[in-house]
Amino acid sequence: MESGLKQQFQQVQTSCGYSIPFMTYSSERETLIRSNMKKDEAELKNYLREKNFSTIDGILTPIGKKLLNDSKTT
Repeated sequence: MESGLKQQFQQVQTSCGYSIPFMTYSSERETLIRSNMKKDEAELKNYLREKNFSTIDGILTPIGKKLLNDSKTT
């Protein structure tokens, strides 16, 4: 008797990997730091708003909450 598995995917996402440590820890990765250092404050906020505001299923992240609170106070 054979068995099978049927799955249906609604969404798939990849990660940039900029802040993911190497499997064998040897040092921090600097790609994310270098990338963010090239942005001024407005560009960085826009990047965070676009990329880190909520999870792929729409749940507000801690970064999203901070950006939302910051926008209410300005």
